[in-house]
Amino acid sequence: MAKTTGFTGRDRGTKVFKQFSANGVINPSGASFAFADGASNVAEVEISVVDADGNVIPGVHQMVVFLSDAATGVGVTGTAASGTVQAKSSAGTDIGILTAKKALLVNTLADGTYTLEITATGKTGYYVAAKVHGV
Repeated sequence: MAKTTGFTGRDRGTKVFKQFSANGVINPSGASFAFADGASNVAEVEISVVDADGNVIPGVHQMVVFLSDAATGVGVTGTAASGTVQAKSSAGTDIGILTAKKALLVNTLADGTYTLEITATGKTGYYVAAKVHGV
């Protein structure tokens, strides 16, 4: 049901050099995705905020997470999920719904991860995309 986009914010898969803020904190370069089957008709996608080397950056990060029809992550899907699109219980926080069952504004857990739970009985395939704020 869920497919990766390879879309990692500004770099769109291109290697980016680490950026440091004035206080030496590593700024995010994008997101990585790990997929798992959940309960019946449920797909789970763990999204991690990463640096340019692919290392998860601990801390609470804000992201826009959305379902797309395009492998490039361009545009929000035309077909809403038949069930819920939300944070898995205790796996991140949904701050707001941008487009019902398609796009969310979210916060990661303190470890830099957020798990999206997609419930869809229609078995529609989606590309999951994330735009990390600050990237």
